[in-house]
Amino acid sequence: MRIKSINLSWFRGASENVSLIPDCKSMVVYGLNGSGKSSFIDAVEYLVNKGKIGHLSHEYSGAR
Repeated sequence: MRIKSINLSWFRGASENVSLIPDCKSMVVYGLNGSGKSSFIDAVEYLVNKGKIGHLSHEYSGAR
């Protein structure tokens, strides 16, 4: 799957709008602690996995 653009707005802890047009085979996300890196990655995973985020799946399933 090739992602042509990413537009993120108000997902989990990320309140600032982010727009990216990746023109590469891979991407590195870096920044200061608390800058929204994990929220950005979770948003991409949420879209790619049809509304599921792997590391959060247990929190609402009642499994723990």
